[in-house]
Amino acid sequence: MTYVPVLATPDPRRPGRLRLTAAVRRHLTAAAAVVATAATLGALAVAVPALAASSGEINAVGAGKCLDVPGGSTTAGTQLDIWTCGGGSNQIWTASSGQLTVYSGGSQMCLDANSNRTTPGTKVDIWSCNGGANQQWTLNANGTITGVQSGLCLDVTSASTANGALVELWTCNGGSNQQWALGSSGSGSPAITISASAVGTSLTAGSLGLSFEASDLALPGFTTGNLAAYLRTLGTSVIRIGGNTVDETFWTSDGAPAPSWSIATITPADLSALANLAKASGWQVILGVNLEHYDPASAADEARYARSALGSSLRAIEIGNEPNFYSQYASNTARYFTDFQAYVSAIEQAVPGTPIEGDDFYGAPNSSFQNAFVANEAALAKPDIVELTSHNYPLTATSCGGSPTIGGLLGTSSRDEESSTAQEASAAAAKLGVPAVIDESNSVVCEGQQGVSDVYAAALWEVDDQLVTARDGVQGDYMHGTVVQCDTAKPLFMFYTPLCAPTAADAANGTVAAQPEYYGLAAVHEIGTGQFLNLSDPDWANVRAYAIRHADGTVTVVLDDMQDPASNGPSTLQLDFGQSFSTGSRFDLTAGSLTATSGITLGGQSVQASGALAAPKTTPVTVGGNTLTVTVAAGSTAILTLG
Repeated sequence: MTYVPVLATPDPRRPGRLRLTAAVRRHLTAAAAVVATAATLGALAVAVPALAASSGEINAVGAGKCLDVPGGSTTAGTQLDIWTCGGGSNQIWTASSGQLTVYSGGSQMCLDANSNRTTPGTKVDIWSCNGGANQQWTLNANGTITGVQSGLCLDVTSASTANGALVELWTCNGGSNQQWALGSSGSGSPAITISASAVGTSLTAGSLGLSFEASDLALPGFTTGNLAAYLRTLGTSVIRIGGNTVDETFWTSDGAPAPSWSIATITPADLSALANLAKASGWQVILGVNLEHYDPASAADEARYARSALGSSLRAIEIGNEPNFYSQYASNTARYFTDFQAYVSAIEQAVPGTPIEGDDFYGAPNSSFQNAFVANEAALAKPDIVELTSHNYPLTATSCGGSPTIGGLLGTSSRDEESSTAQEASAAAAKLGVPAVIDESNSVVCEGQQGVSDVYAAALWEVDDQLVTARDGVQGDYMHGTVVQCDTAKPLFMFYTPLCAPTAADAANGTVAAQPEYYGLAAVHEIGTGQFLNLSDPDWANVRAYAIRHADGTVTVVLDDMQDPASNGPSTLQLDFGQSFSTGSRFDLTAGSLTATSGITLGGQSVQASGALAAPKTTPVTVGGNTLTVTVAAGSTAILTLG
């Protein structure tokens, strides 16, 4: 649970803390706005320098990746590379009057042969558009792109297929690293090109998870109701116990009275009950301990009891929550790391070998606070964390100065933010050789927004958020929520919660029910595990596409249509595969409208009051070869498995 007032003003609920809005958190490397439309580049039958205006991704055929401005840079002279296609504005190119332009970071730049050079090896970069001959390009019928001035081909250096491989000019040789697909098919339907090559990241059983407030542990119904059944329906993963109330709860193993700042007391009996929940569900637990009220000995005592009760179900101990907002640490990262190490040392002494995660930071993963933490961890003989954790919410509630809408949640700016955050988190964790985990996330910070976070649109968002986060390298994305009564007062109730209790009596005995977002999590679970495949999705602003290859060789394609069915018809898409298939099946996530709160189905099935969800009913898909035309209803998710 995160409380965020406008910009960087003090949090009125927590004196001395600051909370940042989404506007402040916007990553400098993310696109400020996606100005390219979902229109696709037409397949060019002849080579002509002057091109009718059209826009879309430019796919490097040999690599199955997209022509990309690294990091959304707006710096003139930035050399282009190839990167996993994500539909960001730094991968959307507009062909017009012989130029190829990109709105990278909100600034229009031109594809440019550096310094007017005409020799093989000339780097291809972005530059302010000036009409020069070195910014004129011919898109040829054979799939090459040649410079009008040089006659050389746009080329991926050394025929590399890796993310970050640089792009240059080279003598045309017919190689696959000089072939570029411009994002549409002759049929007139947007073509999604799916490569047989893997991105290098995976969707795993642990990719999706759930997060709860520490104060929930003190609720009698948290561990005694039907929560375990709802967890089992989502497979086996991780529940994280933390949030803001980790610093507002008091641990005691000897019956000591709670201090005045405490809103709940946690005891060994609560940890034993949590262990029963973990055993019944098969899920592991991340347990947060109080850092704001500094007491390493108490934290070590709690960790000792947790290890004893949970055993192998204890995934890690989390020290504090969003420490960058603590008044004593906000501008003193050295003090934070000193205190963090004191907790690590106390826990290690009390319970040797207990895994620790950190730093549970809120904000851009490449910001100064987390950069300092990563640098300090890297300076140790061996990092003492097993995961690098952070939090993310793409939108901000009106109660904290935001203006979230369904359109904003399903739009390209939120998607850009989520993708950038995942990439930055993965890059930071890689410096320590540990996984990146976003262990608290959801749609709208400040406990969600009614009419946005608690409706069917949130299920569509959930599918996309989980998949883009995993595809971009994060190994866990845990949705924050609660088990208290639905539609009660904030902050203990959150509109974005995947689960809540329908009545006060249900809350007392722990009987929860699925909310719209839960269906998105269930859909991701039904996709199964596997490797993400490279693809190009020219219609990404409307339909988010993903492909996952499973261990048995089958491939699941997910088409998540973000359009409002009230004003949009179905989308017809052509899937072009890098391999042939002979069989297929399909099921869909659907509802009557984006604002629906009931009537949501996954493959025709609804979540039962018990928490059970029957296997989706599938329909056969006729496929023979390496192309398939698919129609997806606006505001639905189609999940196709091909073999």
